[in-house]
Amino acid sequence: MSLYTDLVDAGIEVSNHETDLYFPVTPESTEILERHPLQYSIRETFVNRVVGGRWYDIPFAYEPAWDRKLNK
Repeated sequence: MSLYTDLVDAGIEVSNHETDLYFPVTPESTEILERHPLQYSIRETFVNRVVGGRWYDIPFAYEPAWDRKLNK
């Protein structure tokens, strides 16, 4: 399974900008992220000024954006 799929299946809120995947930093989301070593190694965090809290930013990991690009 992909990181995106694991997060959605766990009911974790996800957001994006283009192909970048965003999700809140929580013990559960961190545990899921750690199961994906490539994405874990390139993770960054930021403060979400809209909803608050710390969020992960994983470049190129938002699958629906890639699906749309491939289906054009």
